[in-house]
Amino acid sequence: MRKFTYIDTESAWDEHLHEGARQIDSSIQPHHRIGSKRIFAAAPFDVSLGDDGSIGCERITSWTEHTHGDEEAVVPGLFDHLRSKPENIACPFGSVAIDLPLLTLAAMEFGLMLPPQLLQRQQNCKQPGPT
Repeated sequence: MRKFTYIDTESAWDEHLHEGARQIDSSIQPHHRIGSKRIFAAAPFDVSLGDDGSIGCERITSWTEHTHGDEEAVVPGLFDHLRSKPENIACPFGSVAIDLPLLTLAAMEFGLMLPPQLLQRQQNCKQPGPT
């Protein structure tokens, strides 16, 4: 049996983050700055695939700024969920290019450790450098 956790995050533009980035580098354009976004919702969906081809929908959970507070409360909820399922492979619904950097930035800001599944995912996504 194989187990997966599909994760999805929702984010929104944060003017304060953007202004902070522009103070560091005034050439930063708004539409090019992923670090100017904050996660306001996150949801994992646990799925198992049986050896016989059966699909089991195990659990769906979510955290939003309306139910749990701000990004500092939403992201740890998702991380704790992933840590509680160490055998599950994490699969971002949205995009590896968006979800992982935003989750990494939030972890850095709030002093959180990324769950092992996201650390492995980042290592698998690294592009080889020039030769």
